[in-house]
Amino acid sequence: VTVTTIVPPSGFDTTPPQIGALTISGVGSSGVAVQGSLRFGAIATDNVGVTSCQFKVDGNDAPGCSFYLGALLASLYTPSYPDGSHTVTITVKDAAGNAATSPPFIMVVDNTPPVISNVAAVNIISNSATITWTTSEPTVSNVGYRTGVANCLSACVYTPLTTTLTTRH
Repeated sequence: VTVTTIVPPSGFDTTPPQIGALTISGVGSSGVAVQGSLRFGAIATDNVGVTSCQFKVDGNDAPGCSFYLGALLASLYTPSYPDGSHTVTITVKDAAGNAATSPPFIMVVDNTPPVISNVAAVNIISNSATITWTTSEPTVSNVGYRTGVANCLSACVYTPLTTTLTTRH
């Protein structure tokens, strides 16, 4: 039996890049419901330099990864993905082919709008009314109104947007 040891040439880069956790602009943490156009970001470093990045959703290549001075950016449009949980990662490589993959980020796509039901107007008097409704999932809410016309297509007044998620409005 002959054993051959291959020793890389002096100065050969064997150090993989380092990549930080992914974040989504405007989203606090992994596992939060998201929708629409998203911008992912991460920071990558390497002893020689990062040369490429690949954005993946559920292990499949996704377009749109770019980097500049160690900052990685990737864009994603959620209507391209079905509702539910999806695992997002970015893999970076250096010139020697060493690779590193970000910790997984779980995005929960929710492109289905809530269903509004049980709409009621009560306590109606000359200058006010109470409007109530329920939604099929927790949402924030406000009411737009306009006096003297049948609809609220322009010049509406809006109540303050609630900040607490609820199904009873």
